Amino acid sequence: MAKEFSHSIRTAYFYLFSAIGVILLIVGVFKLSDFTVKQVFLDEYYLPYESGRCNYPQPREQCMEELKRERDLKEVTDVSSSITFIVVGLLLFGFHYKKARKLS
Repeated sequence: MAKEFSHSIRTAYFYLFSAIGVILLIVGVFKLSDFTVKQVFLDEYYLPYESGRCNYPQPREQCMEELKRERDLKEVTDVSSSITFIVVGLLLFGFHYKKARKLS
């Protein structure tokens, strides 16, 4: 009885982490599609906090350069985080699902 319960717990653990891997994979795909939409359909990469930012008394050219650098940085961080989610999700799912199938 205890051995069967232990086997069930191990199997549930591997299926749980397989599900977490799928969730990470889905989040990564959504983040990558969001990045692609922003890249393809918008003139400039969207920053949610840029609206009206350069209306303050600082030099406008300097503000626009800062926004450009922030857009570039946001592009890189968005694509890198989406790729990270996808890779980690695939690895987590692949490893745990194989183990769960063997235990079942």
